[in-house]
Amino acid sequence: MAKRQLISEQDVVAASRKPGKELQISPNAIITPLAQDAAQVHGVSFEVIEETAASLLSESAHTIVIASGKHQIRIKKKLAAFLQPKGWTVIDLNAEQKHDDILQLTVETAKAIVTKRAVFGIILDTDGIQPAMVLNRFAGIRAMQGFDSEAVRKGRSQYDINAITLGIESLSQQRILSLTDIFVSTKFKNLQQ
Repeated sequence: MAKRQLISEQDVVAASRKPGKELQISPNAIITPLAQDAAQVHGVSFEVIEETAASLLSESAHTIVIASGKHQIRIKKKLAAFLQPKGWTVIDLNAEQKHDDILQLTVETAKAIVTKRAVFGIILDTDGIQPAMVLNRFAGIRAMQGFDSEAVRKGRSQYDINAITLGIESLSQQRILSLTDIFVSTKFKNLQQ
């Protein structure tokens, strides 16, 4: 039996804080009564994604999008080489977009996650602060600046973050790889069950 998407009041409230106030749901999603009430109160609309788009979700289950500023290209290539043997398909936005404008690449990362082209996103930047702020403006994105193993583990297990920004100014290459490993291997534990 296929898993059905459960839409809670928290999902709706989170979407209400994002531009567009729209929440993408699968055709067979279960929307709780509290979520329906919250949608009316907060003016959030539900967009049912087509079956083909829903099937992309399963195809993207091991796809990760990565992007970097121009000074982080070398570490980004090492990061891709680190992820691929672990079974991840890596989309390199710098190569695809043919530029290194970190804010535009951050927006493209958010779009890739929201449209289910990728399940996770990683941005390498000088400090990672601004990209995390930009990512969190998009409905469906839960991003954090990665700097500490326990924070990243908690972000994934308790808050289901789907994007992380890593600042190379304060993180060694080994630390970046370690935080990435925690990010992609930690499972979300839905504590609201």
